[in-house]
Amino acid sequence: MTPAQDITVSPPPDELLAELDAAARSLDELRSGGTELSVTVDADTGTVRIRLENDDGSRLLTPSQLFEHLL
Repeated sequence: MTPAQDITVSPPPDELLAELDAAARSLDELRSGGTELSVTVDADTGTVRIRLENDDGSRLLTPSQLFEHLL
């Protein structure tokens, strides 16, 4: 591809944008309630670690548990 060529990028489907908006609202609700969420990926193993922290402490979640919180 030469620099003079135009690249056309299609916008994401409306359904995906709606799902992302819903997830963002859920995360905002968690934060407003004093809960922080962090997601890290181990570079060597690819293992995803999801931590939920609030005044009661900290706990690890599986990806499935995270999705349950966001729904």
